[in-house]
Amino acid sequence: DQDIGPSLKSLAGKGSGRATVALAAYLAKIWLCEGEAHSVFGPYLSTLPWAPAYASTMQQHTLWWTEAQVATLQGTDAYDDVNAIRKEVNRAVSLLRDVLAPPVRTALARRGDLTGALSPEDAIESAVRAAFVAILSRSFQELGDGDSPARLVPLLDLLQHDAEPNVSHQRVWDAESGEEIALCTARNDLPAGTELFNCYGNFPAHVFFSRFGFVPAAPDDEQEDNERPLLEDLLRAG
Repeated sequence: DQDIGPSLKSLAGKGSGRATVALAAYLAKIWLCEGEAHSVFGPYLSTLPWAPAYASTMQQHTLWWTEAQVATLQGTDAYDDVNAIRKEVNRAVSLLRDVLAPPVRTALARRGDLTGALSPEDAIESAVRAAFVAILSRSFQELGDGDSPARLVPLLDLLQHDAEPNVSHQRVWDAESGEEIALCTARNDLPAGTELFNCYGNFPAHVFFSRFGFVPAAPDDEQEDNERPLLEDLLRAG
């Protein structure tokens, strides 16, 4: 990216999690400066949760919770996990304001205010936070090797979670285009019309809750997990 690429490249090389911060910054910048209608990524951007109001119908995420709502998690493992994530995202927002401010201000001046009543600073904070919601709930770290940074893969984003997925995916190089692609294949023969499921990971219930905003159904032999009922009640309550 000609506007923020050099800054993000420098940022991405400075420790664990920095590549994810850079991805969030790029996603927020594209949304604020180009928007759904003017970006080559428009159709994909339109599927992402850009505002807390999205939570009422589709995307429940603790990055949009109030402090009072977070306090209801006290006594569960989710409480510390959620607070740690919120703290890191707050740091990222502070770090990225200066990086994103010049191109965002230029875009708003050139094309008009795309953010409604929000100031550029508030618009940046909102977009960066929403970008983290999208990345935490949709990105994949391992596509072929364990050292891959977080990446967004629209095809995989469409798939629901199952502990026993019927697809697998890997990162490969496409001979025709010379580009890196995500190759998604069926694990076994699937009849036409079969829903495709991916596995988001083998995580405890509270990690699914804090990252993805839902708690998977537990097998009958795992119902002794005393956190699950509480987390499910909190999720239903919003």
